[in-house]
Amino acid sequence: MTLDHAGIFGKITGVSLFVKVMGIALLLIALFGMGTIIETRTLMRDSVKKETDEKGRLLAKYIESSIIDRLITGDLVGVSGSLKEVAEIYPDVAYIFILSPQKRVLVNTLGFALSQDLIGANAADEGGSLAEELLETEEAIINDIAVPLMGGRLGTLRIGISQGHVEHVVNTMTVRLLLSVLLVGLIGAGTSYLLAFILIRPIADLMKGVARVETGDLTIRVRPWFDDEIGRLTAAFNNMAGGLGREKIFRTELVRKLLTSQEEERQRISRELHDQTSQSLTSLKIGLKVLEAQVLPREALPKLEEFRALLNRSLDEIHRLAVELRPPALGDLGLPSIVEELGADFEKVFGLEVKCSIERYFRENRLKPEAEIGLYRIIQEAFSNIEKHAGAGVVLVSFRKTAGEIVISVKDNGRGFDPGLASLKTGRKPLGLFGMKERAEILGGKFNMSSKPGQGTEITVSLPENI
Repeated sequence: MTLDHAGIFGKITGVSLFVKVMGIALLLIALFGMGTIIETRTLMRDSVKKETDEKGRLLAKYIESSIIDRLITGDLVGVSGSLKEVAEIYPDVAYIFILSPQKRVLVNTLGFALSQDLIGANAADEGGSLAEELLETEEAIINDIAVPLMGGRLGTLRIGISQGHVEHVVNTMTVRLLLSVLLVGLIGAGTSYLLAFILIRPIADLMKGVARVETGDLTIRVRPWFDDEIGRLTAAFNNMAGGLGREKIFRTELVRKLLTSQEEERQRISRELHDQTSQSLTSLKIGLKVLEAQVLPREALPKLEEFRALLNRSLDEIHRLAVELRPPALGDLGLPSIVEELGADFEKVFGLEVKCSIERYFRENRLKPEAEIGLYRIIQEAFSNIEKHAGAGVVLVSFRKTAGEIVISVKDNGRGFDPGLASLKTGRKPLGLFGMKERAEILGGKFNMSSKPGQGTEITVSLPENI
C-alpha cells in the first residue's frame, strides 16, 4: 500500500461511526436501487420487444391473407391501398413494400424510391418461412420482417416495425421506477438515520463521559438510552466513574490530612527550633561572651572567636530553617509579600534574578489560610526544582486574576526538559511535580506544567476566585 493509499484509507476509516453507518446504508440503498432499475429495464425491454415482434408477425400474416387475392389478379392499386390503410392504423409500422420474385418493388408505402441497401437487407428463407432482421436507422431500430407470398412465387412482403415504441415504453417505465426507487431511498435513508441515531447517540454520550473522566471529572454520569448491550456498558461506566470518584475523594481527604499533619509537624519543629534550639544556642553565645570577659590565655582568644562565628552561623541557619518550615509572617503579611521575601532570599543565596509580578487584587484581598500555605509550598517546591535542575538566570513569579479564577505561575529561562522523556527515564512521575499537583487539586484548582528543551519551564496553578 502506497502512502497516498494509506492516507486515503486512513481518512475513510477515521470518520465518525455515524458517518460510517449512514455511508454503508446509503451505499447499499444506491446499489440495490441501481441493480433493480437495470434488471427491471432489461426485463421490460425484452418483454415489450417480444410482444412487439409477435405483433409484427401477426400483422404480416394478416396483410398476407388480405392482399394475396388482389396480388394474384394483379390489382396493385388495391394492394397499395390496403397497405397504406394498415400503415395508418399502426403507427409502429415504418414501411411496407412488396418485391417481385425478381427483387423489383411492386408496391411501396413510403412514397419514394427504396434504396438497394434496404431492398437487400432481408430476404425470406429459401424454404418459404418468415425471416426477421434488425436494421439500424437514424430514427430508430427497425425489425424488418420478410414474408414469402405463396412460397415466394408471388414475391416477398416486407414490413418494418419500429422499435421506438419499445424504447419509449421502457424509458417511461424506467422514469417511474426511478422515482419509486428515489422515494424508497429517501424512506430508507430516513430509517437509516433513525437507526444510526439510536445506535450512535448512546455511544457518543459514552465517549463524552470518557473524555470528561480523562480531564479528571469523576462526577459525570451518562444516562443509558436503552437496556441493551450499550446500556449495560453505560451502567458499568457509571459504576466505574462512581467508584473512582469515591476513591478520589477518599484519597484527597487522606492526602489533605497528611498535608495538614505535615504542616502541623513543620510548625511544631519550627517552634522548637525557635524556642528551644535557638534559645540554647543563644545561651551558649552569652556564655562565650561571659567567658571572654574572664582572664584567659592569649592563645585561647582566636579559638573563642571561631566558636562565636560558628554559633552565629548556626543561629542564622536555624532561623532560615524555621522560616522555611513555617514563615511566621505569612499570617500577618500575606502570600505575595512572603513570596517576594522568598525571592529576595533566593537571589542572595543562589545569585539568580527573581521578578515578581503581582496584580493589585492580591494586595487588597487575602486568600484562605490553607490556600496561602498550599500555594506557598508549591512556589517553594518550584524554586527548589529551579535551583537543582534548571540552570536558569531569571525567574518570574506572576500573580494574576482572570474571570472567576486566580492564576499563579513560576517561569524560568533555564534549560528545560521533555516531560514525557523525563518520566520514561525515571520510570515514575517526579515526586516534586506530583506533590505540587496534589496540593493544587486538594485546593480545588488545576495544575499545569509546560517545558521544552532549551525553552525553560513554567508551572501554573489556577484556583477558583472564591478560594
